[in-house]
Amino acid sequence: MINKNLWSIVLVAFSAFFVYQFGRRSKGSDSFLESLNNSYENLYYPMYMMLKNIKEKPISEREQLVSDYFKIYSSSDSNLKLIASTFILEKYFDLEKKYKSSFGNQDELIRSEFWKCFDSF
Repeated sequence: MINKNLWSIVLVAFSAFFVYQFGRRSKGSDSFLESLNNSYENLYYPMYMMLKNIKEKPISEREQLVSDYFKIYSSSDSNLKLIASTFILEKYFDLEKKYKSSFGNQDELIRSEFWKCFDSF
């Protein structure tokens, strides 16, 4: 009889532990999806639309639009912090570095390199 009581206590403890772990993982998953949705709505989509708009404009208008783009995303209060991927974040910083060096310089080769980087971003 003691053995049966002990078995039921172990079973209840195991069930409680299993439910706790499942609930914790489920909350983590929900938190991840909420964060991903926030990133998409507040950063990825607006950034994509701005870049798409720049690419569709004539080259004569692009420089001002690119300048506006970097003013928005280079500021300390930008949503850039929502980029979860370090790969994308590094590509952004590389693009920003090329922007700063190309628009202070009249060398067409450097500007061409920037636009290639811009297209790949």
